[in-house]
Amino acid sequence: MKNSKTGLELAAILHKKAEELLSKNISSPETHLPDVETLKLIHELDVHQIELEMQNEELLLAKKQAEINAEKHINLYDFAPSAYFTFSKDGEIMELNYRGAKLLGKERSFLKKRRFALFVSDETRPIFNLFLEKIFDEKTKENCEVILSIIPDIPTYVLLSGIPSNDGEQCFVTMLDIGQRKKAEEKIRESEEKYRSLFNTNRDSITIFRINPDGKPSNFVEANIAKTDIFGYTKEELMSLNIRDLEILSKKKTRKNRLESLKSNGRIHFETIIKNKKGNKRNVEIESIFINYGNKPAIMNIIRDITERKQMENNAKKAHENLVTILEAIPDLLFEVDIDGRIYHYHSHHSDLLAIPPDVFLGTLFHEALPSDAANVYLAAIQEANEKGWSTGKQYELDLPQGKHWFELSVSP
Repeated sequence: MKNSKTGLELAAILHKKAEELLSKNISSPETHLPDVETLKLIHELDVHQIELEMQNEELLLAKKQAEINAEKHINLYDFAPSAYFTFSKDGEIMELNYRGAKLLGKERSFLKKRRFALFVSDETRPIFNLFLEKIFDEKTKENCEVILSIIPDIPTYVLLSGIPSNDGEQCFVTMLDIGQRKKAEEKIRESEEKYRSLFNTNRDSITIFRINPDGKPSNFVEANIAKTDIFGYTKEELMSLNIRDLEILSKKKTRKNRLESLKSNGRIHFETIIKNKKGNKRNVEIESIFINYGNKPAIMNIIRDITERKQMENNAKKAHENLVTILEAIPDLLFEVDIDGRIYHYHSHHSDLLAIPPDVFLGTLFHEALPSDAANVYLAAIQEANEKGWSTGKQYELDLPQGKHWFELSVSP
């Protein structure tokens, strides 16, 4: 029902009319209101009664809803996964929820009016005191990490976040258990220390760089201690250089081809030549690996100096070439045999002096390839060389297609 008058105005009018009616009834019992006025008054009273009943019902519903909301907020506060506290300026616990009581290991009734600092470790108590002081003095949100000394020798790491109340007499603090985070950080720290130790103590030089958007290598972003042995630069000097400043390439496409292969396979091996700080050339063997460094793609080069190995290989190659040259110049028949007279290798410029073809006698014994008299001379010479270190002068004869030939043996182990 719509009415231009307010509820208070209507109530006043009704109250006044009721008093007038009562007064008239008392002063003159025989006086009666006209029927129309009586019905109108009764109607207004009925309407007002209905309005009051509706208002009462709405008030009851509002009260019930307020109680439900209050219960929800209480439940949210009490059973929240985070610990909630209300501190006084002196750091006394005015209110706390169940999670807060659980972290402190006491009943809520016991903890109220207790100073929170009593549960903080000695080494982090100054941090908590400063945290509380800043909240009330600066009236801003503050954070700090402290250690709770609830269980001896078992620290509980927590993060405190607090804001002052509107009147500035209390502050509201949220406490989170960050023990798992601390353990994870400790594992990461240990892993980083282990990586750094392995990285720096590795005998091979290790450098890390990225690839710029133009496809060219960036300056080095990391290098281990061993890089000085190969390159001769300090780490600071090396950080201003890139692989192109160090490597000697005869073909410009070589580096591009390597990068494409690295992108396809994730890892490649190659040999190349670099120049050190003094300008000296060094042969190196490089293993390139695609890695994730600082959450960004990068290339790690593991570099091993093989200059001495290359020199030894070159020396061995030259010695072999010299030996081949000498052997080619020797006109005699040369055989490589074991102590039992088994033939493994031979060298000769005169195949016509062989009693049988090489494909027949290689791998066989002298007794299987030669007449017994000649074979016995061979074995005697081998035995003498094995005992004395050499044997010379022993002779034997062979009947070859072109006639009889005499041979003299020289044997050395």
